[in-house]
Amino acid sequence: MRTVIKNTLCSLLFLGILIGMLALLSVLFRPKENTKEAGFQDPRANAVLSEPKDTIDVVFLGDSETYNTFIPLQIWRDYGYTSFVCGTPAQSLCYTEEFLVKAFEQQSPQIVFLETDAIFKIFTQSQVISQDVENTLPVFRYHDRWKTLQASDWTFRVDYSHRENNKGYMYDDRVRPSTRLNYMKKTDAKEEIPGKSRQAVENIYEYCRKNNAKLVLISTPSTAYWNYKRHNSVAELAESLGVEYVDMNLINDQVGIEWSTDTRDRGMHMNIYGARKCSAFLGAYLAKTEQFQDKRKDASYADWFDALEAFNESTDNALDRPSPEPEDDTKKAN
Repeated sequence: MRTVIKNTLCSLLFLGILIGMLALLSVLFRPKENTKEAGFQDPRANAVLSEPKDTIDVVFLGDSETYNTFIPLQIWRDYGYTSFVCGTPAQSLCYTEEFLVKAFEQQSPQIVFLETDAIFKIFTQSQVISQDVENTLPVFRYHDRWKTLQASDWTFRVDYSHRENNKGYMYDDRVRPSTRLNYMKKTDAKEEIPGKSRQAVENIYEYCRKNNAKLVLISTPSTAYWNYKRHNSVAELAESLGVEYVDMNLINDQVGIEWSTDTRDRGMHMNIYGARKCSAFLGAYLAKTEQFQDKRKDASYADWFDALEAFNESTDNALDRPSPEPEDDTKKAN
């Protein structure tokens, strides 16, 4: 009996020492800045960590559809509302949940938009477990950083100072038309939502509710990724949760997308011209909620004007110039 107790205590002691070492290494290996150079993953989206406390009104979550569609600086320019796009390539909903928590570390957004393409991305339980472990013990995510450790890492002091002028938006002015114009043909059929995705959306909804934020499901324009079957499933999910659902694919009379000029890759994503139209629609949508104050005259938000100026300089006044004329071979595109 004593041998069993002794072995058990030794095992617990070893386990405690191991966890302690992993925790210490996690603090050491974790990037001390939210930059690519420091080893931080997805620095564009993670720049939300550097925004001044409680200055962001709206957060966008999802995959590449988000950062190709919404231009926070345009919404700021037109309405004085602050927003940030926490979108990453092929973002799975288990990663979305991580960004949701990050967004609320320093911010208290009133509305959280979840782009619905991510709802149909399949992820496994092992991905969920792996992500939970990496969040608890970052050494498993950043173990390769031992090659680039610097003296500053040994201070264990984290300084998320990297800020993104574009507030998470990714500029792209390429024009590759889509000819798949009948992609939203009406039907009563539905595309099945993976069970883990449904649970993740419920988790996101509950987190928003507990933090006094309104969750809105939103489908951005896409002839490649969206259809009426997906719309029906998301509409049903939104109704079950009691949240608002905005499908921009069904209200093009309000959004005004021209598939000959407003997509960068034949209907998969918006280019700057389509993004301007989507952002104009969303700005008007936010104004109708009457939830937000116009902060353009608030001196503490002057850096937003600086960011807007930098954005326009780096993108040849992208927020001001008109959409391009359709090319002569537009109808030949496939």
